[in-house]
Amino acid sequence: MLSKELVSNMEIFPEYFYDSLKVMRKIDFDKFLNPTQLQSILDTLKGAKEFAEKMNSTYFMRDHLSGQGPYFVDKWETNQYLKLKRKQNYWAENSKIPYLENNPSEIIFKIIPDKITSLTELKNGNLDILTGVLGSEFNKMKKDEKYQSKFDFLNPLSMQYYSIILNNRNPILKEKEVRIALAYLTDVDFLIKTFGTGGEKRLTTPVHPTKPYYNDKLKPIEFNLEKAKNLLDNAGWKDSDNNGIRDKIIAGQKTDLKLKFISKGKGLGKNIGLLLQENAKKAGILIEIESKSNKSFRKALKSRDFDLIPSVINEDLADVDPYWDWHSNNVLPGGSNVSGFSDDKLDSIIEEIRNTRDEKKRQDFYKVFQIMIYEYQPVIFLYVPTNNIIVNKKFKLKPSVKRPGYFANTIELR
Repeated sequence: MLSKELVSNMEIFPEYFYDSLKVMRKIDFDKFLNPTQLQSILDTLKGAKEFAEKMNSTYFMRDHLSGQGPYFVDKWETNQYLKLKRKQNYWAENSKIPYLENNPSEIIFKIIPDKITSLTELKNGNLDILTGVLGSEFNKMKKDEKYQSKFDFLNPLSMQYYSIILNNRNPILKEKEVRIALAYLTDVDFLIKTFGTGGEKRLTTPVHPTKPYYNDKLKPIEFNLEKAKNLLDNAGWKDSDNNGIRDKIIAGQKTDLKLKFISKGKGLGKNIGLLLQENAKKAGILIEIESKSNKSFRKALKSRDFDLIPSVINEDLADVDPYWDWHSNNVLPGGSNVSGFSDDKLDSIIEEIRNTRDEKKRQDFYKVFQIMIYEYQPVIFLYVPTNNIIVNKKFKLKPSVKRPGYFANTIELR
């Protein structure tokens, strides 16, 4: 079933532009799966090596561009700006289809890596639109009368969600009661209130709330210290040596309820860890936070050297394929199932999702899949953030769940 979604998301490259010598017509698709045969083609087929070099260089990435819709790249200054200009005699002139509109005569994207600098540029009138504004700054400007008359403030939901991945390979986290207790100790509403804008949306499963098969009957797990304690008590986690940390005999050995939370930098992930650490301590769980560089963070994630790790999952508008993140086939080292959670019944539901053609039945399977994830809590799902956009009032903007949060080509003057 999901092959339709896969194919519909593939980009089509026009032959006349990318392969004017028609090199690709002479190569059977199965040859690409055989490195030896492919190398032989590169060595013997006229034009093949040159074609490969162009496709793997900046030739088609910057020097010769195609596919900007109703615009073309006029200027590109590395790490400074990208300037698009409207094409003349465009075939879809006056179209009202968002992807084909060409309202602005030119669009300039400025590259400013620092959020504070970009906000200053906006306030000084050097930018008309700014996306990804921090929640605290967004709310502060929105309440300031000086900016209320100058800017509009939009915060549509983004196509991503925040979560805490639990490493279910850890003997401690293999216990469902421990995972659910950690969910009760995660004060998501406090996170939204402290770091968000108020437009964020709680979620309970790995399916974005905008999907038609999102199971909205599953209620978010609210912060509850006493429920967490009771779950741990009933699962046999006691503080036998009165050191403030619960313990239990696992595989014949006394095991402290101690977990490692990996984070990077000083961003939201670190703050999530600090909040959970504080709440967990009250329940007798010791969470140690390790701050890592981006490189070390990725290495720990890849090697599964963590117990808890914050995650940002980006989605698109196509149907979710849960196979890669949740099927037991992908639990092994190098696989894409990061949490390591697996279940035979869950596998069968995932396979039904992939193979069922009937839309209604497939949506029912999606909802069963979400119920199982909700009941087992292999990952703590937090919320869907907003894409905080500030735009000069002289412009009319159409917000979108797709990045960057609006269609630049549809912008109009008021």
